[in-house]
Amino acid sequence: MKRRKRKESLSAFKNRRAEIAEEEKRFYKEKEGIQEELLQIEKEQLRLEHQKEKLEDQSAQSASQLFEDYGIGVSQAKQHFDEKSFR
Repeated sequence: MKRRKRKESLSAFKNRRAEIAEEEKRFYKEKEGIQEELLQIEKEQLRLEHQKEKLEDQSAQSASQLFEDYGIGVSQAKQHFDEKSFR
């Protein structure tokens, strides 16, 4: 009788250990998926930051070229736009 209870107990422990092992596998698989997703998000963030810097540089170059083409400075351009906005 005691032997049978021990066997049942042992069997229950083994089953529980197997369940825990499966839960652990699922956990690590999910963790791996989240880490991969995070890596992709970080790559996209870097790409967008680089694109932003490039566009800011292009904008500054375009503004400089306009100032050169029309022979005016930044303060003159600002004054011109300020006057236009009050009309």
